[in-house]
Amino acid sequence: MNRIKIILSVALIAFGINTNAQDIMRVHNSNNLIYQQDVNNIDSLKLANSKSSFYPNTGMFELPIAGIDSITFSAVVDSEIYIIYNGQQATIINPFASAGVTITDSSGHVTATSVYPDPDLKYNILGTTTNGSLNLTSTESVRLIMSQATITNPNGAAIALNGSTECEMFLSSGTVNTLSDSSTSTSNGALYASGNLTITGSGSLNVNGYKKHGILTDVTLNIESGIVNVAQAASDGIHADDYNQTGGTVTIIAGGDGIDASNTLIISSGDLTVSAASADVKGVKATTILISDGTIQITVSGDQSKAVKSSANTTIDGGSLSIIASGTVVLEASGSGYDPSYCTGIKSDVDVIINGGSVQIQCPSSNNGGKGISADQDIIVNGGAITITTEGNGATYTNELGVIDSYSATCLSADRNIDLLAGNISCSSSGTAGKGVSADTTITIGNLNANDSLLTLYVTTSGNRFYVSGSGQNADYANPKAIKSDGDLTINSGIINVNCTQTTDGGEGIESKANMYIKGGQITANTYDDCINATSHIEVTGGTHSLTARGNDGMDSNGTLTIAGGMIISKGAGGPEEGFDCDNNVFKILGGIIVGTGGNSSNPTTSVSTQNSLKLSINPNQNICIKNSSNQVVLMYALPALSGGGSPGGGKLIMLFSDPAFVNGTYTIQYGGTISGGTNFNGYYTGATYSGGSSQSFTVYTKLTTLNL
Repeated sequence: MNRIKIILSVALIAFGINTNAQDIMRVHNSNNLIYQQDVNNIDSLKLANSKSSFYPNTGMFELPIAGIDSITFSAVVDSEIYIIYNGQQATIINPFASAGVTITDSSGHVTATSVYPDPDLKYNILGTTTNGSLNLTSTESVRLIMSQATITNPNGAAIALNGSTECEMFLSSGTVNTLSDSSTSTSNGALYASGNLTITGSGSLNVNGYKKHGILTDVTLNIESGIVNVAQAASDGIHADDYNQTGGTVTIIAGGDGIDASNTLIISSGDLTVSAASADVKGVKATTILISDGTIQITVSGDQSKAVKSSANTTIDGGSLSIIASGTVVLEASGSGYDPSYCTGIKSDVDVIINGGSVQIQCPSSNNGGKGISADQDIIVNGGAITITTEGNGATYTNELGVIDSYSATCLSADRNIDLLAGNISCSSSGTAGKGVSADTTITIGNLNANDSLLTLYVTTSGNRFYVSGSGQNADYANPKAIKSDGDLTINSGIINVNCTQTTDGGEGIESKANMYIKGGQITANTYDDCINATSHIEVTGGTHSLTARGNDGMDSNGTLTIAGGMIISKGAGGPEEGFDCDNNVFKILGGIIVGTGGNSSNPTTSVSTQNSLKLSINPNQNICIKNSSNQVVLMYALPALSGGGSPGGGKLIMLFSDPAFVNGTYTIQYGGTISGGTNFNGYYTGATYSGGSSQSFTVYTKLTTLNL
């Protein structure tokens, strides 16, 4: 304050020496002019406490000293308009009064009308009023420069920008500006623009919409820079036809939707944080949503709320999106029962397309039946890093047909297709009957002939199944599934890890209710129930796969099974469970390397198979080595222990083996010995040394050879 006094004193002395050359006093904050007045109109200036008091002929005007960094003098009046609020009045500096700009003040409520023909006329807004407003109508685009302005209007919008013209709101550096209405307001937004509104600058703007919305625009809201805080909104924080954020930091706490855009919502840079706690609201909502960059954090805690909701496509090309959806399901009355409405991370009425960026979604235990990403049509992932966790339990309900039904939480859920083609995807579901990836039609994993490293897919489930209806063998359960399609499921490439930690039936790994085609990739599945299951047909033509089921089959087709390539090490449980099970339907072995173990095994259909197989009955939990007549190792394998009980063969393990190198001829099998060195792939050794144990010779001359040790 002393520095300002000294500068001002020197300036006034200079002014007194040459008043004809310098007759306009200007007050500055950074590079912004915040006040100017003809010196001849100023009676005195006082600097006291935290305020500076100017006494022009029109009455006292105050500015905060902290907002003043210099005072200069000039003979030229700036070609800008100033509206300076001071309690129940406003000081107006209007150099364009005779050029088509009319500005009037009624006890702090300012009305400005402009027909000035040039665009981007500057209006400097500053000062404080608890009962004031700005209502501006212009035929050309305007620029509002906000410089430490605080405007509260109990009866309407704090600032209303009327007409179809463009308006830029510039937030002066270092300033904090606040716009508020009240619950008795006649307007639907504390800041209203009927045309396009662009917010820029490096200052801050606080908006409080106590009546309805915080910021309301009838066309497009552009956020280019600055700090925008909608700390209070009875309804939507921001309500616009289109929302476009290319920078800046936006924080919204809303009673309704965080951002409600009727058409498009585009975020290409900047930071956006949204918190919405009411039931059935959206963090961000639009017809079409496109995110290409920026950092976005959205929290919704109300029942059946959606963090990101689009009625057309949601596309994510980049940026960082973090979502917490902690509300829960609501059963809405429908027909003869109910229709569940879920609290969801990303919900699209059409497609969700992720090409890049980082997406993290949490549906905590409070969110029963919650969905991470849900699409009424397709989910397509071409890249990016996606991590989704759901923890809420499933439950039964009466559906709209009056039938007992069930719902459960799902990380990725599509009413049509799911294509997971590239990227790093992690899905974890821990609630009862929780699912990782579920599609009502088809699932495609990886691009054909692509490098496996381009896609990593990790899916974990840990919740148990629960009873739905029926009894005995007709009992119906809601089962947890890691990856499930009601239609065909195709795996072309990728590194796929499935871990289902349940200790009861129902925890299946990869399931198709139609056909499954495994053309490549690297599948590692550890489950209690089936690792891989299909209703009609399974066909494997490539890839390297490790399957371990603690309580059921490693690979189970309820129809036919064809192995034509790839490598499969499949471990089933004891009892009647199998490494390869096709219910005695056609089982073709046309190529590939397979080792299947369990309490039993389906037999290859010799009339249609072109590659030899060995069905071995042997004590479990020992090492074996099979060599051909040239003493070359064809198989070196560590037989597992049998889990879940013995086998129909008196506690012995049944192994099914096939390899292109297993041709007709004489072989020696060694068992009970030791394996040293080499590489171990789920018990299958390469480059290792076998020693000790017993041995027996056998001859292969048909497509299926059986051997009992």
